[in-house]
Amino acid sequence: MLPGKQVVAEPGSICKAAGSEEASMPAIRLLLFDTTFHLSKHHASYMPSKETRMKFASFVFVLSVAVTLCAVAIARAVQNPQLSVDPVILSDTHGYNFEKYLGALIQQVRMKWYTVMPDSARQGQKGRVVLIFTVLRDGTIKDLRIVSKSGTESLDQATTVAVQSASPFSQLPGDFSDNRIIVQFTFYITRDSSCVQRVALVILAVVLRNLKLE
Repeated sequence: MLPGKQVVAEPGSICKAAGSEEASMPAIRLLLFDTTFHLSKHHASYMPSKETRMKFASFVFVLSVAVTLCAVAIARAVQNPQLSVDPVILSDTHGYNFEKYLGALIQQVRMKWYTVMPDSARQGQKGRVVLIFTVLRDGTIKDLRIVSKSGTESLDQATTVAVQSASPFSQLPGDFSDNRIIVQFTFYITRDSSCVQRVALVILAVVLRNLKLE
């Protein structure tokens, strides 16, 4: 083999050299080196540019932050189930608008709910409970009862305790002609997934934006 002459390994040349009676270890080593050198040059031509590597590193960092935020949002959603209340007045309202009054009732009950919320709700239990009760002129309640259960006793009890501990409510409006109203409360114990959805959208936006990497 002439000094300084470049040896290019043809397909199967290493195997041929190894199987030849005239093969020598220096020749095989030279063939291996030459092949590795050309593969390295070929691979180097596909190396990303510095700008691309920086953009990719930035993408990985932002994505990791977004995923962390998503995990935090999911944890908060699990630990803080949401209570939705749908109130209906079953008795005659005589045309009076109770929207503001019922809004205040809901806020009082919701605040108490988070103090008596059972572990089952924190652990992911969902449910729907329907209560009916009477609000008297002075805001006290009576005849509180469950008319539709959730199937989970702890949730049922927690809703009744929330209403009981929230009372007495505000007095009935002075210009309302009757001395009582009969109210139906429908409780929905659910998860607040809105924050999780927002973070997921952010992650999707980051991914789509960075798919344009060179």
